[in-house]
Amino acid sequence: MLAVSLTTIPPRFATLGATLESLRAQRRAPDLIRVTIPRRYRRFPDWDGTPPALPAGVELRVVEEDLGPATKLLPLAAELAGTGARILYCDDDWVYGPAWTARICATARARPGMAIAGAGFDVDYLGLSPLRPRPGPRPWLRPPAQMIRTGRLARSAGPAAARAPRTAPGRHGHVDIAQGFAGVLVNPDWFAPETAKIPAALWAIDDIWLSGWLAQRGVGIWCAPHVRAGCAPHAGEAGALQDAVLGGQARGAANKAGAALLARRWGIWGGAAAP
Repeated sequence: MLAVSLTTIPPRFATLGATLESLRAQRRAPDLIRVTIPRRYRRFPDWDGTPPALPAGVELRVVEEDLGPATKLLPLAAELAGTGARILYCDDDWVYGPAWTARICATARARPGMAIAGAGFDVDYLGLSPLRPRPGPRPWLRPPAQMIRTGRLARSAGPAAARAPRTAPGRHGHVDIAQGFAGVLVNPDWFAPETAKIPAALWAIDDIWLSGWLAQRGVGIWCAPHVRAGCAPHAGEAGALQDAVLGGQARGAANKAGAALLARRWGIWGGAAAP
C-alpha cells in the first residue's frame, strides 16, 4: 500500500485543490491520499474551523494536536505502523508531476531500508562543524529549499554551501536532511509515539526533526533529485514557514539551532554542534 500524506493551513485552502489533483493524476496511483489537519491551529487562532474542500478520493482527517508541519506524517504513521504500508509525505504548496510517485517508488526498490527524498541537504550547509571524521567519501549534497527556490546560495549557509554547485541534474546520494517539499518516502514503522513529542525549538522545522529521528534510528536518507522532474511550487507560497521568524529566529538560524540540539542529544550527523 502506498499512502500519500500531507497537511495544510488556512491560507492555502484555496490553492490546495491543484496539489491534490496532481496527486490524483499520478501514473502510479496512490492507494490512499490523506490530508490531516488539527482541530485548532497554533499559528491561525482565528480560523473558524471550516475545513478545506477536497476532491473525490481524498480523505480528510482531523486530529486533536497541532504538530506543525509534521502533521503531514506523524498521525498517519501511527495509524499505519505494522501494516506494511509505505507513506510518501509531501507539501501542500507544490504541484507534483505525473511520474513523481512511480519514480520515488522505483528508487526505493533499488535502495531498500532507506528513506527516499526528492531533495535534501547535508548539515554542513547549516554551518555546523563535525566533531569527528565521517566514514568514507562525502556523498552528493543538495542545498536547502530556499537556495533551490531562489536560485542562489544563502550567505548564512556556511563555506561548504558557497563552494557547492547550484545544479547537478541526475545526481544522487546520501544526505542528512530530507526536504518534504519534493516528497519523502518512508516506512511508518520507523517512527514511534515519541516522535510526536516535538521539542518547542523544532516544532516548525519538521525537516530537521524528522530527519534527526531517522538518523538516530539508523535509517539512511537517499536523495534522488530526478523524482521531482515536473514538480513546481505554487506562486506566492501563502503562509510559508520558509520566510517566517521562528521563536525570534529566521528560518536558517532556527534550522541550525535545531540541528545542533539534535546532534548533541543523539550524537548524530558526525557529532555536529553549533560553534
